[in-house]
Amino acid sequence: MAQYAACVCLVCLVVLTSCSGRGGLRLGAAAAARPAATITGDRTDTTVAYAAEELRAFLDGTIDFGAARGSSAAASMKWTFDLQVDTAMEAGTFSVSCNKESDGRLGVKLRGADPACVLHATYTMLERTGICFDVLGPVRPKRLDLDGLVGWEVTVRPAVRKRGIRQHINFPMDISSYPLPEAREYIRNLARLRFNHVTFHSYDGQWVPYKRPDGEDALAGSFFYGQRHDLPARPHACDVIRNSKTYCIPDIEPYYDLPNERSPHLSRCRAGTRRDVPAQC
Repeated sequence: MAQYAACVCLVCLVVLTSCSGRGGLRLGAAAAARPAATITGDRTDTTVAYAAEELRAFLDGTIDFGAARGSSAAASMKWTFDLQVDTAMEAGTFSVSCNKESDGRLGVKLRGADPACVLHATYTMLERTGICFDVLGPVRPKRLDLDGLVGWEVTVRPAVRKRGIRQHINFPMDISSYPLPEAREYIRNLARLRFNHVTFHSYDGQWVPYKRPDGEDALAGSFFYGQRHDLPARPHACDVIRNSKTYCIPDIEPYYDLPNERSPHLSRCRAGTRRDVPAQC
């Protein structure tokens, strides 16, 4: 037994010495360096700029967009994503192409007949890498397949020019009862599905104040056609509803029974739904 133990110790010593001579023992594989990339396009257009933000956000962790100009990483830039409006394209059309240059670099061209189409081209490309866009939110794979872009080319001419959802708001459980961040994300998810229109069917008095025929002021905040919908006295229902007392926009609920305070808060909430959402989606 003693001889066996001595033999094992000798073998371990030899292995450790060998590893030391080759730069030391490494536990686990070193993380592969992310390929460097850059995004080009007309950032003065808000929709194209938003497309670039989405592209960067979804590829972050797979591609390094932070290489400084003049750095070694920038000099060995592997990917270029170019977002451009091509007015020569048929209205509503968008395309994606990825070509390998003679120096080994990969150029992805995202083209669209208008800025919204450039955004749609961006999402079409991201789907090719393995991301699944859904109305409930994006579903990401464990690993993005960038190799699937190489040599790929597609032009999309949608059969339906105006694609979207007509929202009949002013009901207890529609988008008008979402917290503001969720309402924004819902609109973004529609854009990711390449919808380009949304209609909000509403009435005076819900979002903005107005004058009645008799000259009286009607304040904003008349939810659900003036009807009040309090939460049912059922614990299992209250546990899954974010309102604490009555159905309405959760951000407005603290002012629900204070009409003079509710109206200005609601107007600001309405303006907030337009912020950070592309003008064209």
